[in-house]
Amino acid sequence: MYVPFASALPAPHSPHGASDEMIQIAVDAAKRHDLPWHLHLAEEPFELEEIFERTGKTPVDFLESIGCVDERMCIVHGVHLPQGDIEKLGAVQAGLLHCPSSNMFLGDGAAPLVKMLEAGMQPALGSDGGCSNNRVSVFEEMRMASLLQKVIAQDGGAFDAQRAFDLGTRGGAKLCNLDAGQLEPGLLADFVAIDLNDLSLYPDVHLLRSIVYALQPTAITDVFVGAKATVRNRRLARVQEGEVRARVVETSKAIGLRAV
Repeated sequence: MYVPFASALPAPHSPHGASDEMIQIAVDAAKRHDLPWHLHLAEEPFELEEIFERTGKTPVDFLESIGCVDERMCIVHGVHLPQGDIEKLGAVQAGLLHCPSSNMFLGDGAAPLVKMLEAGMQPALGSDGGCSNNRVSVFEEMRMASLLQKVIAQDGGAFDAQRAFDLGTRGGAKLCNLDAGQLEPGLLADFVAIDLNDLSLYPDVHLLRSIVYALQPTAITDVFVGAKATVRNRRLARVQEGEVRARVVETSKAIGLRAV
């Protein structure tokens, strides 16, 4: 199934940010239009407590009770999901949008990614958003995803660079059912160009590992989305950087932010 570039996917925020009816409507829309859908789930412990107090169920048991657990679903975070919930999501091969930097920034904890993979969940990397992740870089998420799983397992080989790279490229395309994520004829031309002479990629011993663990933003020269350049020669290509800075300053003043 190919999802056009301009498609929208149903995304009720979460069980605490959307009513049961809103979630059901979103799931029904996803079924009718053959689309994936996603919601935030079990990011913080209070979410489990609220769901249990209201329904007497775990998060996934609750969603199952209102008919909202299927193969199209993708959960965001899942940091505090009980093992039984992980197994139920794995049984339907539900998607997982893993946001390690956001989870650390907010002090939420670390999702047991390896256990989720073993259960059958389909993972990809996400940033969550600028309010909870000041870098919003998929390369940063690759590094953090790998390092966090090594920490959890206390094993330096628990999550290697190849797995992290796959989650940051093909994984996201797969979750959105996009024909992208690899450089192949017929796929969407979404890619970045990297300067292999950048010091962060030296020594030239293992390029993939260097990209995941060592690459710095200075190495990224160009970004293309749908074959259209959004960054060229390390400069924004479709908007004026001066205009962006001016709007940021204006908006910051409007909402009362100030430099400290």
